[in-house]
Amino acid sequence: VTIATDELNELRNIRPPDELRERYDRYLEARGRALELLEQGRDAAEDKDADAYGQAQAKAAAEQPERLKLARAVGFKQCSKG
Repeated sequence: VTIATDELNELRNIRPPDELRERYDRYLEARGRALELLEQGRDAAEDKDADAYGQAQAKAAAEQPERLKLARAVGFKQCSKG
């Protein structure tokens, strides 16, 4: 969670060209949702709630292809790979 938070904060500091701004914002929103799911998974693990942990992990994995698509739309080649 700490690494993902740091990465997202660094990405938020990037100012893309105007023509990429909307796509970049959508990518950041998707990364933010993924971070929320990581936090939910962490909290569930701390609570020893295997079901909630599994649900958070499954949702994050299910949304990964969309994050990859959004990353590619702004020209990222390594971001959001599974």
